[in-house]
Amino acid sequence: MKIEIGESLMYSWLRHNKLCELAQTNWKASEKWVRKHDKELQKLKDEADALFPNLSIFGKKKKVSLDQYIAQAEIDVIGLSMLNNKIYAVDIAFHENGLGYGKTDENIARVIKKSLRSAMNVYGYYDRKDAEIIFATPKVSPKLLNKLQQSINDLQSLTNTLGYNFDFKIIVNDDFFTQILKPVKDIVDDIKDTNELFVRSCHLLSMYYAFQPKNLSPTRTKASQIVKNAPKHPFAIYLSTINNSRGRKYSQTTISGYLSSLRNQLFRKILTNHKLSGDFDQNTDITELHDVYNELIQSRSQDAIDLRNNTSQACVSALRNYSEYLRKNSLATNDQGQDFS
Repeated sequence: MKIEIGESLMYSWLRHNKLCELAQTNWKASEKWVRKHDKELQKLKDEADALFPNLSIFGKKKKVSLDQYIAQAEIDVIGLSMLNNKIYAVDIAFHENGLGYGKTDENIARVIKKSLRSAMNVYGYYDRKDAEIIFATPKVSPKLLNKLQQSINDLQSLTNTLGYNFDFKIIVNDDFFTQILKPVKDIVDDIKDTNELFVRSCHLLSMYYAFQPKNLSPTRTKASQIVKNAPKHPFAIYLSTINNSRGRKYSQTTISGYLSSLRNQLFRKILTNHKLSGDFDQNTDITELHDVYNELIQSRSQDAIDLRNNTSQACVSALRNYSEYLRKNSLATNDQGQDFS
């Protein structure tokens, strides 16, 4: 089954930021459901067809029936907040190089089609004329965005005129980051549900990289900027404050070498063999860490030999320095779990 990370992001956003008690990805209407308001929906379809004569929102020959049009709908994520009495219908496009549906008119047509069809499904199956209908994407060119926003505004005006209270929104570029991406990232540490795949990916990435770029604009921010501005690993912070055996500060290259070694799969294997966390900085038991240190410097196992030869014994040095870091910061325990500061 294909896993769509954008849909997972919106699912988490609706649940935790918009407080939707019910949320579902890949929503489709059941053939067993009774659809209401067909007469009004047909009028809305006809009016939209007249409003956008040059866009193929109802097929190139414009012969798609109301039944076909609604039956073809799949809303990426739909959420219901009973507390706030609100419905959210969200479609998301995660195209790294900007919307990739085709030429300008095709891109606009696809967004209008998705937004209109979501609204029609909400009214037809939920008997609601009010909902937030959202199209979100991280990157849209300024030229396309201007035309897209105008078309969304036209759709908004049409539905308002016909007595609907839908709120059509497009959330793109910097707004995508500030309104969706960052609010989710800010709370990922509080979310323990491993079924939320975007959140789980954040847990993994946050071990090594910053999430928020210095420049918010996805169209201008480079991956190198994100890494450059990453909050440092606690062990890296410690190393940057002390001197090496020669009385000099550790270079960034040396610190990076240590951190790279700590992520070494063999090192994690040895930690696991000692029933410690494979996440090195999660271990605070000095007694156990000392056992690992002894194994690394004394053992003749191939794993230990490989690690001793890795980055000029960086793993061994890093382990020794990490223990000192724990002591200095009163974070360590002994093997009974008692404070060891």
